[in-house]
Amino acid sequence: MKIYGFSAGFKGFLKGKIRLKTALIIDILLIFVIFKEVTANKRTPREVVVKLLIKSFILFTVLFLVNNSLIAQAVFLDSNSTSCNFETMTIVPESEVTFYFRWVNNLDTSIGSILNIFEISSPDNLDLSNMESEILDISFPEYFELNFSIIKDSISDSFYRIGLSGNSNNIGLPKDYNDIAFSITIGPFSKLDAGKSIIIENGFWLWKLINSSNSFQPDWNGPFQFVISECVDSIDTDGDYDGIMDGCDPCLNDTLNDFDNDDICGMEDNCPYLYNPLQLDSNDDGIGDLCDNPRLVYIDSVFGLGSHRRTIETGKEVAFVFKVVNESEYFYYGITNGFKVYSPDGAQWGKIIGETVQPLSFWYSLFDLVYSIGFNYNDGITPDTISYGGASLFGSGLPPNFNQQSYIIKIGPIHPNQTGKTICIDSTFYTPTGLWHWTNSSGGYIPQWGGPYCYTIENITRTWHVSLDGNGDFTTIQSALNAANHFDTVLVAPGTYTGPLNTELDFNNKKLYLISEEGPESTIIDCQDTYQGFVFTALAESLVVVEGFTITNGYNSGGGGGIKIINSSPIFKNCIISDCHSGVYHGGGIQIQGELSAPLFQNCTIKNNTANTSGAGAFIGGQATPIFESCLFVNNESYEGSAATVIQASPTFRNCTMVNNQSTYTTIYVLATSYPVFENNIIAYNTGYPIVLSAGPNNWPNYPLFQCNNFYGNSRGDWGYELAPYFGVDGNISENPYFCDTTNNLFTLGSISSCLPENNSCNQLIGAFGQGCEIYLNRIFPNPVHLLKAFNINNELINLISSDLPEGYSSAEINTGSILINGTLSPDSVNLFSTHPAVAGEGLLLKISANHFILSYGFLYDVTEQEYTISGEMNDGTPFEIMSDFTFVGHRSGDVNLDGTVDISDLVYAVGIFFDGATPPARDEAIDIDRNGIIDIGDIVKLVDYMF
Repeated sequence: MKIYGFSAGFKGFLKGKIRLKTALIIDILLIFVIFKEVTANKRTPREVVVKLLIKSFILFTVLFLVNNSLIAQAVFLDSNSTSCNFETMTIVPESEVTFYFRWVNNLDTSIGSILNIFEISSPDNLDLSNMESEILDISFPEYFELNFSIIKDSISDSFYRIGLSGNSNNIGLPKDYNDIAFSITIGPFSKLDAGKSIIIENGFWLWKLINSSNSFQPDWNGPFQFVISECVDSIDTDGDYDGIMDGCDPCLNDTLNDFDNDDICGMEDNCPYLYNPLQLDSNDDGIGDLCDNPRLVYIDSVFGLGSHRRTIETGKEVAFVFKVVNESEYFYYGITNGFKVYSPDGAQWGKIIGETVQPLSFWYSLFDLVYSIGFNYNDGITPDTISYGGASLFGSGLPPNFNQQSYIIKIGPIHPNQTGKTICIDSTFYTPTGLWHWTNSSGGYIPQWGGPYCYTIENITRTWHVSLDGNGDFTTIQSALNAANHFDTVLVAPGTYTGPLNTELDFNNKKLYLISEEGPESTIIDCQDTYQGFVFTALAESLVVVEGFTITNGYNSGGGGGIKIINSSPIFKNCIISDCHSGVYHGGGIQIQGELSAPLFQNCTIKNNTANTSGAGAFIGGQATPIFESCLFVNNESYEGSAATVIQASPTFRNCTMVNNQSTYTTIYVLATSYPVFENNIIAYNTGYPIVLSAGPNNWPNYPLFQCNNFYGNSRGDWGYELAPYFGVDGNISENPYFCDTTNNLFTLGSISSCLPENNSCNQLIGAFGQGCEIYLNRIFPNPVHLLKAFNINNELINLISSDLPEGYSSAEINTGSILINGTLSPDSVNLFSTHPAVAGEGLLLKISANHFILSYGFLYDVTEQEYTISGEMNDGTPFEIMSDFTFVGHRSGDVNLDGTVDISDLVYAVGIFFDGATPPARDEAIDIDRNGIIDIGDIVKLVDYMF
């Protein structure tokens, strides 16, 4: 009892890693040694026990405490195996697998004690119950006082190797020992197991070797994982059309195959859907005993399968219908059923839905507790688990001869991108433990199931064509939507579609793609001021895409004249919502409500919409979370929220442009308990404030996010009041966006716009559109300025045009008499303008003679970039300075007479200047041929060198 107590106590010390069974094994071995000591040496049992306890304490202390001494590799998996390939780590099917273990002692001392535990496992649930082991070295009895033994733990599939040595007659494992010591054999495995794997590793203990100095040799280079290789393949010619190549098909000409994986083909199997390799048939009726027992639950039918027996068609909902049959003489008082939907190759199917076929009132009549449906996992990606449960204490329970469809599991529709993958349904573990089962009156459990049932996903999606001329499948859009299945495409030809079957379009809870052939300009849904364009309800998890349409002239008194979205998440791309109107309520163009609403509007234009109260462009409420990305809101009109009104919702506006919207109050109106996000938007030239954050009856609970926005030119200010803390931080600015053509609603950006990535601190595009034109603040004509023309063409003038005025000033406020060019030159004329085609905005036009302009600079040679300045004062005395640049084209070196060529006439002219008093050129650098800044004989020498 003391010995057993020691090992069990040590089990607790190791925090449960040593099992009770393991402790018992050690106790038995210790008792064996006690018996040997008593009989061989005539010692009293007490002496032996005390001695052995001391030995065992040292042994276990050394065995289990972590030691950092890594001295030798004492045991490893040897490659001397013909059943597996160490290079590819594969196992040959249809043959036994033998793992050989080699002992190596390269220490200077012997190894006195050995305890090894190896565990064989399979992550794929391969049957490993037939494992055997063998000691290969018969000399071990000479080395160890307690002979080596092999003990198999059937629970953990572990093998224990134990050897003890402690007296002079047994030296332990000698130094320089190197030999194969023992082996473990498993298998063979079926060809159908190809791809599955086996892992061999150290078990629950970290096994150790102990040498005579009690140091540890913890050595193992595992774990090792071996994969069962595929069989040699050929072609599928056996006629069963199961898609399994003949070389791998264990069941030739058998459409059932080996469905239950018991290595017996289905047509030969007396119970083909239950694992029964022994084929027991006690009553000799040709039906296996497992199938003779009543199966209380099984799949009665499956809806949504394809034309092939084992396929699920994409775009269709799949419903597994379960029938419950009680063929026994007992009532069943307790039920716990669990099923899982899973995929061995990573298919996804959407969340599972569970329903009872019988009403709950029916189940209440049989069971006291609610016949409930529970989801242990339900994401449509990892294995989803659903449970059905009920219990009866006083009710009848499930009566004998019960035979009815009882409950349903639905999945899908499956997306086409899952084509070719597999989905299975099977029984599962019901939390916390145990396979689901039914309980009869005697308390016995009867496991019932014939699965798993697996199905391959098959793509059957198609495209439906709509054309007004009758050349398509339908002439109206709604007719095509009605005919389409999930994930089908409805392709609409150009034209204007009107009337009931082309408006108030309803997708009928289907996941569809509605796309125009040629874009929104040519494909128009005209609601004729009578109907809405689209109505979405209860499609929160659906994939609906509408792309390339104009929705116009929509009307609804309750809001959402163009598009109404309630608890739905459609995607609109490249659409135009225009000239739509709401009556009493909000949302002329778009209305979005419901906490399950998360639609996406991408590259859409919302324009010319009106609302009597608010949200002319869009009204967003009811905890909705839509995203507007790269959208244009223009010319929408309502009392407040001309572009959008947000009440108790959290929309995201990203890279949108909102311009010329008309409101007495604000462009975007946000009420409390809303958490909008504004990123990279332009809100410019609207009447009213850009955004109002209304606190409502309580203080604002949480301010929204503002990053990299440009609010500019709005009639009631840009970053005032509650927006003030956001201005100048996180990239938020207020600068002229320099749209290319606001008159024609062209809101691309000019080259100088701070909304272009290269011109702002965010390095990101702000607004919906990129650069579309060149825009300047300062221009000079002509550009470049030519020296030759300036001094040889009479009265050539330089025109300097600028709209780069001080912030907040107009051109009319310039003191024209104060203007100077390059700090010293007075212009020949000064003209003020409100618009000019060469620059953006209002400004001034200066004229000055070209030769005077050039003479204001020092020496100028050849082609260079030069800077000029315009300085002056406003009428109130505020100084300003404008700086810009131009390209200067100077004379060609050696062209002394400035006629554009270098020839003998230039040499003659130069000689005449130096020796005959000829008139020098207007610019000294014209004769400074060596370009050293001095006019001397060296210039003549330089020109002579060049000429001759």
